[in-house]
Amino acid sequence: MSKNSRNMFVYGALRSGSTLLRLMLDGHPRLSCPGESDFMFDYVSVRGGIRALDIDRLRGDWIFAGLGFDLPGGSAETAVLSLADQVRKGCDIGVMVLHRGIDRALDFFGDARIIHLVRDPRDVARSSVPMGWAGNAYCGVDHWIRTEEAWTAVQHRLAPGQVLEVRYEDLVRSPEAVLTRICDFAGIPYDPAMMHYDQRSSYARPDPEKAEQWRKRLTPREVAQLEAKLGARLFSHGYRASGHPPVSPGAFADIALRLQSKHKVWSRKFGDYGVVDPIMVTVAQRMRLPDLASGAKKRIEMKMIAGLK
Repeated sequence: MSKNSRNMFVYGALRSGSTLLRLMLDGHPRLSCPGESDFMFDYVSVRGGIRALDIDRLRGDWIFAGLGFDLPGGSAETAVLSLADQVRKGCDIGVMVLHRGIDRALDFFGDARIIHLVRDPRDVARSSVPMGWAGNAYCGVDHWIRTEEAWTAVQHRLAPGQVLEVRYEDLVRSPEAVLTRICDFAGIPYDPAMMHYDQRSSYARPDPEKAEQWRKRLTPREVAQLEAKLGARLFSHGYRASGHPPVSPGAFADIALRLQSKHKVWSRKFGDYGVVDPIMVTVAQRMRLPDLASGAKKRIEMKMIAGLK
């Protein structure tokens, strides 16, 4: 790995504290971390051994559009490098925040330093429910599992010293210490401006009470089901069991939990976006005809943007 790499990733599951960390990093004068960067690799495909970037789909990505980046041209390699330059914005290091696609990211930036951000999956599961991504904690942990399984799958591609593990719980309890470690990892000095993000965003100062909220907000049965589902993943990521005996739901109970989750998710969608637009977008996705529901997609995205913190 090149220690002079100008690119760095923050990789972790949604609801793991990536926005909080992003705001902190972006406050450093030598770092640029403007926003989530999954769009850089979401639309990259490989055909006949050649990488291609779907520019039309990238153009329609609301996060890409919100950042105000120029639409890149050329080959997939040229386009992704152009996007990385725009993330960097003339700073020493550009930080790309990813929740998926770490394998594709490493295809382009194999020597990039990576901050692996991890949060207790029981808290990720709990906090996914009010976001409308799941109807219960049992299903809310699925995206954490997918993100971490993808991380495990690329371990053989990583060099010694390329990764810094950061836990959300440490970040909110000892933010200056964690940020100092990150700056050392990046090869730059810590800057107190990193802690002033509350002056340029709606995010409050780090709150240690945000850690381990699952202890108060999940029932013992919910915790027992989650821990049974997570199995050894909980311990391999440095988290302890609650002490409740794990309870694996049977086949019928599993189906019931998943149906309940889908019902709540769709009820939330209908309440937030109306009935027609979510159905149109889902049908278009399953038919692989995104243009079929472009108007509905834009209306939903506008409502999502209006509700962002």
